Order: sequence, then C-alpha cells, then structure tokens
Amino acid sequence: MAEVTGLRATENILETGIGDIHYDYMVFATGSNTNFFGNKAIEDNAIGMKSLIEAVQIRNYVVKQFEESLLLQNPEEIRPKLNIVMVGGGPTGVELAGAFAELRKYIMPKDYPDLPQSLMNVYLIEAGPTLLASFSEKTSRKTLEGLQELGVRVMTNTGVKEYDGKTVTLSNGEQIHTQSLLWSAGVKGVPVSGIPADIILPNGRIIVNDLNQVKGFTNIFAIGDIAQMTNDPRFPKGYPMVAQVAIQQGKNVAHNILLSLKNKPQKGFHYKDLGSMATIGRNRAVAELAGLHMSGYLAWIVWMVVHLMTPLGFRNKLVL
Repeated sequence: MAEVTGLRATENILETGIGDIHYDYMVFATGSNTNFFGNKAIEDNAIGMKSLIEAVQIRNYVVKQFEESLLLQNPEEIRPKLNIVMVGGGPTGVELAGAFAELRKYIMPKDYPDLPQSLMNVYLIEAGPTLLASFSEKTSRKTLEGLQELGVRVMTNTGVKEYDGKTVTLSNGEQIHTQSLLWSAGVKGVPVSGIPADIILPNGRIIVNDLNQVKGFTNIFAIGDIAQMTNDPRFPKGYPMVAQVAIQQGKNVAHNILLSLKNKPQKGFHYKDLGSMATIGRNRAVAELAGLHMSGYLAWIVWMVVHLMTPLGFRNKLVL
C-alpha cells in the first residue's frame, strides 16, 4: 500500500509514502504506461488501455455512449457517439478493433435495436505500413483480412495529428467525428526518481546489462518493460515490452541473487521467445508458435488454451 517516491542508491534506501525502506537488493519492475509522444491534446482527450481500471472505464464509457444515443434523434449527433477509433495496429489495437466490430455486429442489434448499425463505424489507425509489425507478413495480411471481414475500417500509413475530444484529424487530412478515441499506439517505461538521468532513455527505459543490473550498480536490478537490454541481435532495440520477457527476467534475477549470496558466478539472461498471439474476434485469432503460423478458428483455440493455463490456481482455471 506504499507509493515509491524516490531512491537513494548510495545509502541503499528506497523512499516511500510510509517511510524509508533499507534494502540489500532492489528490483524495479514498474512496467510501462501509455505513450502519447508528447501530444498533450491527445493525452487529455483520448482513452488509454494499459490497466484493468482503464479497461473497465472503456466498457462503462461505451455503454454510456450507447445509452445517451437512445435519447437523440439526429443521426449527425448520434454518429460521433457510436464511432470508435483505435490508434495503434499492435495486438492491443487489433483485439480492441475486433471486439468493437463484434459488438456492432452481434450485440448492438439485440440490445439496441433502435440504433441503426450504419451509425456506428469502427476504425483502426496505424502509422506504419502493416498491422502487427512484429509478426510475419503472412500473419499481418491475415489479420487485415479478418478485420475487414468484420467491417473494421483499417487505415495504414496514417498517423493522428490532432484530437480535441470531438474530431480526429489524420495525417492525410481526413477527419473523423468521434467522442471515443482509444490510444494503443505505444508505451513508455515508468522510471523512479533517483535513478541517474543519463541511463534513462527517452522512452523511459533504464539501461541494464545482461544480468539485468542497472548500469553503474551491482545490487539494483530492472526487469520487464522498464529494462533496456540489448544483448540479443534478434532485438537490437531491446526486448519487446511483453509479459514473457518480464516473467523470464524475474526468474533469472531471482536465481542470480541466490547465486550471489553463495558467491557463485551469475548467469546472463537469454530470452526464449515462446511465440505471439492476438485475437481478431469471435472464433478468430492469429498465432505464431514454435515456427508455426496459424490463423482462424485453430489459432483461436490455441489462444484460449494458453490463456486458460496462465491464471494462477486451479479454481481460476476452472472458472474460466
């Protein structure tokens, strides 16, 4: 229940809202937050998607937009409430776009029969040339086809210049009237005050060595999204900011701390890529596992199995 306010590394003290904590070893796993790339107007008006709280807020906000639309008569007033714009063609953006497209296709006619489907459009905006850039070209193409079949309006090579809460202005000059801009175009690390500024990159990540030791320290570690490690030629810009990297680095750091207590040599970190997956919609997904590329219903089954195995405890698995 404490909030970290700073670090005094020379004294091995972590400053918190409930007092100082003395440590022998410190591990930072502060994760990442939404990156708006310095655009204050978008940050003030868009909705992020990096936490459970934000996910619940999105659900409640969208339901509110539907309910308010029922009270309106003018289609030009309803359309901005129902138009949903996702920014970022990574796994989060793709999954959100698919989910909202299915809401439009299956839920809207049943729960809101008085609202014409034609008044709701789902957009996915990606500044790069392809969706799911970290996946293969084939998987990216399958993802695009799947979203288009669901009715998502996908726009690649297109950036967002401005958003005032009512109108999205795109890099190609086009404007979309919407009150719902969901931003998943990037993330940035969340460093702690007291870490030397010269080892913090512009994206908020902290430079670490192959033991996950923060540069210049032997008893301070950083793992996961916050850590910038470049010991693998497969990832010259650092490891992807995904859960598996954090999980594997956490295990390696824990093991190394035990080794250091025994005065034994520590082991460098080597990431084992277990594959990548993303859902497109109901019974649709894409997956790249162990050299295999899957899409459609089979990939969705694999996605379900993996996510059933992930929760801790038998009861949680059984409930899911």
